[in-house]
Amino acid sequence: MVKGVIIVAFFLLYQQLENHVLQPIIYGRTVQLSPLIVLISVLIGAELAGILGALAAIPVAGILQAIGRELLRYRSETAPAPP
Repeated sequence: MVKGVIIVAFFLLYQQLENHVLQPIIYGRTVQLSPLIVLISVLIGAELAGILGALAAIPVAGILQAIGRELLRYRSETAPAPP
């Protein structure tokens, strides 16, 4: 009985560590987002659309980052030169 409780506690602890620490770091490096942004985007995606929203949240966050970067670059290139 005690061994079973220890095994269940270990797997619960491991799952929480993987979901809340390792996964955001790995996904953040893959799509070049900060782990905090990855975690927040997954939480927002899960809240809005459940499991599918959580799965789609990281690519959507990466797309939004790329669009924002391109808009800033376009804006800086088309800004009038200071006199």
